[in-house]
Amino acid sequence: MTTMQVCTATCGVCGFEQQVQVLTSTNAFGSPDLDLRPPPMERETIALKIQRCDGCGYCAASLHEGSPQMKSMIESSEYQLQLQNPAFPDLANSFLCGAMLHEAAGKLNQAAIRLLYAAWACDDCGSTTAAAHCRNAAEAMIVRTNESGQPVCQQGDGATDCLRVDLLRRAGRGADARKIISAALPKITDDILRKVLKFQAALIKRRDMGCYTVSDVVRE
Repeated sequence: MTTMQVCTATCGVCGFEQQVQVLTSTNAFGSPDLDLRPPPMERETIALKIQRCDGCGYCAASLHEGSPQMKSMIESSEYQLQLQNPAFPDLANSFLCGAMLHEAAGKLNQAAIRLLYAAWACDDCGSTTAAAHCRNAAEAMIVRTNESGQPVCQQGDGATDCLRVDLLRRAGRGADARKIISAALPKITDDILRKVLKFQAALIKRRDMGCYTVSDVVRE
């Protein structure tokens, strides 16, 4: 069961006060997607993972996390254009703006996660082109997170490779995903991760860009 409550939040950037919904509890039944999106009921809580200030447009998991020093970034044309970008659902724009702020602060792993959330928000609205854009951006950011020592997947390089492959495949970049699979398979010893990569290779071969879960792999 998912529960939430309405709270008053004060923006740490501009001081604006507004009512926000806060997740108090949820659960998950089933298998996660191959891009790590959780199953229901947690799956449906994505909108509660980000708050947007109605005063200045600051986007974060909690509005109080902001500081007045962020004001110049939020007022920048780049940020404001993304905040109102009609090519993306509103929720995705909030995540994309949150990713911009995390990137500017050097928190690349948090930026990658926000980009991944943005892709999920696009999926929920049927915005295929926008979802592909977000997945490409997330995959590129994940590469940067590994290079900076801020990995998204704490389980190691094999799990990171599996995530990158799914992002690229679903973004229509099967050839790039296949290169990662070829390089990763000889090095990975974990049976599940190897099965995931072989499953992905089969999907790429038939040009399947659909969403699959870990249980789909296990059933193969």
